[in-house]
Amino acid sequence: MRAITAALVLAGALVASIAVGTRHDDRHSAAQQTARVTYVLDGDTLNVDLDGTARRIRLLGINAPEIDHPGRVGQCFGQQARTELRRLAPRGTQILLTADPAAADQDSYGRLLRYVSIRGVDVQEALLREGYAWARPSTPRVARADRYVDVAGTAQKRRVGMWRDCADIS
Repeated sequence: MRAITAALVLAGALVASIAVGTRHDDRHSAAQQTARVTYVLDGDTLNVDLDGTARRIRLLGINAPEIDHPGRVGQCFGQQARTELRRLAPRGTQILLTADPAAADQDSYGRLLRYVSIRGVDVQEALLREGYAWARPSTPRVARADRYVDVAGTAQKRRVGMWRDCADIS
């Protein structure tokens, strides 16, 4: 009987340590989640259906030129960046959202900060590669920051997208 009790206590401790580890490693509601695109707002923001809830996603690690807003003129290449994101992630597309433990879960506007991939393609990297966005290293530094900086630098050197058509992008 003592052996069974000891085994149950040990098993309970193991389960508890795994559960605590999961909670600690998973600061966000889920490290990875699937969602469906409902609307592309601009070159770095999507509306999605996430488990039956409408959420806004800000693409983590990049920044795209701004589009026109009421009372504000957009930046050079803002419309092209939105068009490209719409091409990559049209309405109804299933996407994989990945949280970065080093990043905040949400930005100051309540948007979830996530990496987005579609059928294994990193959407942020695709936008950077063709000059639709620039890398946005943050503090603390996110996991993909160095890669994104390299890809954006290559696009700038190749003078593609906004790096070809816009004089003052930053």
